[in-house]
Amino acid sequence: MKNLSLYGKVYCVAGILFFIFGIFLFVQRIGDPFQWRDHYLPISFIFLALFFMLTSYMTSRKRNKGNN
Repeated sequence: MKNLSLYGKVYCVAGILFFIFGIFLFVQRIGDPFQWRDHYLPISFIFLALFFMLTSYMTSRKRNKGNN
């Protein structure tokens, strides 16, 4: 995370939070019979988390590879 810009770090933290919340919602409904319409929200949170994490790495800062 050292190479990420401030926006990248915010996106990464938001992605981690969305992922945890999506897993929590998915596990909370595990005892019920599996129906897709009951799992739309957890699955969308997990995909949103993956989107935020991938977006965070697109905002990485380029390092100078010259002699410092």
